[in-house]
Amino acid sequence: MRTLPHFIFVAEENATYICCILGTDGFLSRLYLVFGVSPFTILRCVNPKAAKSFLEAVNKLRKRRSGGLGAISLSTAIKFLAARKFEVSRAISLFEQHELTRQREGLVDLNPNEEPLKSELDTGKFTILPTRDATGAAIAVFTARIHVPAVSSHQTTLQGLVYQLDVALESVETQKAGIVFIYDMTDSKYAHFDYDLSQKILTLLKGGYPAKLKKVLIVTAPLWFKAPFKILRLFVREKLRDRVFTVSLPQLSVHIPRESLPVGLGGGLQVAHHAWLLYCHKSMANKAIEYVQTNEETESPVVSEDEEITTQPHESWQPTTESAASPVAPSSASSGFSDDDSLHCDSPGGTNLTEFVERVKAKGKAGLTAEYAEVKARPPCGTFNHSKLKQNQAKNRYTDVLCYDHSRVLLSVINNDTSTDYINANFVDGYKQKNAFISTQGPLQKTCDDFWRMVWEQGAVVVVMTTRVIERGRHKCWQYWPSDAGSSQIHGQFAVTTVAVEAHTDYVVSVLRLVNNKTEESRQIERSEEH
Repeated sequence: MRTLPHFIFVAEENATYICCILGTDGFLSRLYLVFGVSPFTILRCVNPKAAKSFLEAVNKLRKRRSGGLGAISLSTAIKFLAARKFEVSRAISLFEQHELTRQREGLVDLNPNEEPLKSELDTGKFTILPTRDATGAAIAVFTARIHVPAVSSHQTTLQGLVYQLDVALESVETQKAGIVFIYDMTDSKYAHFDYDLSQKILTLLKGGYPAKLKKVLIVTAPLWFKAPFKILRLFVREKLRDRVFTVSLPQLSVHIPRESLPVGLGGGLQVAHHAWLLYCHKSMANKAIEYVQTNEETESPVVSEDEEITTQPHESWQPTTESAASPVAPSSASSGFSDDDSLHCDSPGGTNLTEFVERVKAKGKAGLTAEYAEVKARPPCGTFNHSKLKQNQAKNRYTDVLCYDHSRVLLSVINNDTSTDYINANFVDGYKQKNAFISTQGPLQKTCDDFWRMVWEQGAVVVVMTTRVIERGRHKCWQYWPSDAGSSQIHGQFAVTTVAVEAHTDYVVSVLRLVNNKTEESRQIERSEEH
């Protein structure tokens, strides 16, 4: 048989993409007439041999199983291959795990018009937004306060989730860019939380579903969630743990542009969940027709000569948006992660502690001074536009110590005044943890209210003060906390009380109680400073 080269030819004619895939052994030779499939779907399959191997292996497995399951389509194969970077063995493992999960949890033959799935979908507790994050990832939102474990079983909840994810994954862009999962705990109570269900959702998304999970954003997590969250993190790979964030409502816009967020999450999007469900029903109806057409031919080889497949185009749906939300500066935290990236990787050029100490000794004071001068002379790696705005200048202690735009901490906006979201503070990464810390200037008298608002909104529980209130006769920081045990201060909507003071040889630890007078909630804060 004549050897043919690998190549893919794509031509557009009357909204029909024609894809001709030829294999090296001449075995893979098909003509597809695929309606509504973008060129990206076709061009992604740059390894026809992988598609052929996957289809052969999977369809052979399905044929052996009881019931004589029908062959899967090329489009389905591409979803699993793309989720595993076209590594056939990994894609097959993902497919098998996916099938097992579907069978075990009762996630097959989903009918959105039958109860209890119909009512579950109508609650809107889970939805796919018609917008995307900065990397193009789809945005899925699970609203915890709507979930009532006594009413919705695990099976019904998972059915509602998978039914919508299946439709979302029909999008080529979603296959490419992945999904951001928002777990909205705003106003939720302990009665709304189901630990076992959360574990099942994580297990499904981490290794049982053909979608790239880019991030999990847990919004406004209450204090009681801290313990179960630590346990849940153990069920995901370390690589994925670096993509799980607990964020406040203002901080959410650091990960996702405000214009892509619904009004309830601080954005300008009016969510039309009913319109989304109508789109889902139509998409699934078309897919059912496609399935029947594809399976009319039985006992066919993985790839046959002169075979034609036709599918219906996937229509798009658009949201209703508002422009009220102010845009935010691009952030390093919203740049997304590739499938195999983690925040920080061990560098092969690093040194151990002993080597580092020897290096410092060898440099000496002169060498370290020269190194610092070289670092200081480097141009800044960002802009300071927000710090330089006229309305924000008075909030900076020094004119030459400003905060970067790309990583600044955003406060919640008060009375639609966008200037109220500014504080001289930046997020700082930790080891394998994005935005682990906040670096901020010592508060001015006029910014103490903003300081405590930031502590509250970001959920900070430890404050480390590396400056003194007065140094060399100059005020370096306002006394933003009560110095004596039992005394209190009021800063805006917050009351700060010093519960205890522990004096050590080189530092002092103050235990503070921070009370939000609007909600009557309270938190304990530990604050430490040098003697």
